[in-house]
Amino acid sequence: MQYERGTVSHINPLIGSDTADTIENLCTCLASVGESFAARHGDPAIQFFCGSVAAALLYEAEQLRGQAA
Repeated sequence: MQYERGTVSHINPLIGSDTADTIENLCTCLASVGESFAARHGDPAIQFFCGSVAAALLYEAEQLRGQAA
């Protein structure tokens, strides 16, 4: 079953206007969660890991935007 992006984004605000936008939203969420976990557990490696994953996803989002142009 396929749903319209607008409908799905009302249910899940992480879903953006396109795939690249969704990836960027997930990166923001991941970076925030990583920062929060790192502060809570006193382990900067958590923030580094989450930041690295977010950076890779942002790179891929930019690649998608480049393909669309």
